[in-house]
Amino acid sequence: MVAKIQMMKSVERKMNSTSSKNKHQCNTCLKMLSTVGNLKKHQQIHTGKILEFQCKICEKRFSSNYDLKKHNLTHTGEKPFKCEVCERRFTQAVHARTHMLTHSDLKPHQCKICEKFFRTSNAKKQHMLVHTTRKLNQCHVCEKRFKSRAWLRIHLLVHSDQKRHQCKICEKRFRRSDLLKHHMMVHTDEQPHQCTVCEKRFRQKCNLTVHMMSHANELKYQCEICEKRFNSRGQLQKHSLSHITDKMHY
Repeated sequence: MVAKIQMMKSVERKMNSTSSKNKHQCNTCLKMLSTVGNLKKHQQIHTGKILEFQCKICEKRFSSNYDLKKHNLTHTGEKPFKCEVCERRFTQAVHARTHMLTHSDLKPHQCKICEKFFRTSNAKKQHMLVHTTRKLNQCHVCEKRFKSRAWLRIHLLVHSDQKRHQCKICEKRFRRSDLLKHHMMVHTDEQPHQCTVCEKRFRQKCNLTVHMMSHANELKYQCEICEKRFNSRGQLQKHSLSHITDKMHY
């Protein structure tokens, strides 16, 4: 158990160190970068400069070969980064490190107002917004304010005419890649989100969430550890094994 605690503390230190290094901000979308060089590369997206590294599958362009290789993982399905606890795999190292914190009971970061504990300093920082009415991130176009820089970046797309993401089937264009991804399901009839009770499938997770409410009275079996509910004892027993596996790693 001591070894695991030390490992999780090491992950936490790395994440906090990475966060503190991101000191260079893009004036256009407010994204934070770790070095001046990375900032200059990022700004090519907004200046329209030639991005010489192009994906052969979707033709998206990038400013560096490193970014292109990282993007290619979305097409190959390769997940080279593995969780040291449950062996779940990820396309990016930062996602693996963040995931590993879910296996730890350590919550060293405490809110001084309500005394709630958090696993990471970023989680505590985001929580602190609950206790303030201030919205520090202001849109330079309409002066609307937001509690987080991430929401401001998303909002700025409203004022942009750029729709860089185009559907290759119907040629409809979108401001964000996630909107294009959702749109593509119209052509493929893909429905990746499935109800665990009746097996009905949905294109979007939000629709599945609404649907699951109709089964609320059917989910009679509840996990005593995480309080997740299931419609059969077999599903509950299968789920309970995940908690037993976690304990075996201590």
